[in-house]
Amino acid sequence: MNKITKILITLSVILLIIFSGVYWYFNNYSELQINFNSLAGSKVYIYPSDNPKDKTILSAGEKLNLRNKDYTIKVTGDNIIEQTIDIPLKEDKEVYAPIMYGDKYLDQAYENEKENLYNLINTKYSQQMFDYEILYIKLSKSKDWAVGKLNSKTGGINSDSYVFVAHKNNGNWEIAAGPALAVSSYEYPKIPKEVLQDTVNL
Repeated sequence: MNKITKILITLSVILLIIFSGVYWYFNNYSELQINFNSLAGSKVYIYPSDNPKDKTILSAGEKLNLRNKDYTIKVTGDNIIEQTIDIPLKEDKEVYAPIMYGDKYLDQAYENEKENLYNLINTKYSQQMFDYEILYIKLSKSKDWAVGKLNSKTGGINSDSYVFVAHKNNGNWEIAAGPALAVSSYEYPKIPKEVLQDTVNL
């Protein structure tokens, strides 16, 4: 084997090693997009599950190019329900981290919004409210949505209950859905699914 052949073989091995390294590098990383509803006082972190100290603060909708391994998303903040979400990252992925206020804070928030919500229903549906009354109103965990139920004043076996959804937009409450026997994500795709689920649980 002459000198030139040896050099060519050596170069080929080096190029193969470099190519394998580059291929491994790019195929050992994935894109992770984290979506969440930002609430006042909330913070969302991500860190490798085996190294909680190596945490990064996230912005809603942020896309990260990360090495494939296990990660943990942590939600925390003032009046926020603290929670963690485990993410085994092996391929490009999009995750949603719901941010929710605690019950004690929501109870106080509801007391502050109760009059506005009752006025909204009684004003917008003044004719219908002669026959119906507000049985229940509940704020969503994000505080900017509310669900409620209307019951017939006369009652009876054949009387129906109606549900509605309200949304606080630019400081003002608006009816987003209903009153109706039921509201669905098919009819109202812009309403968060957890809010629609609240109408079922009333």
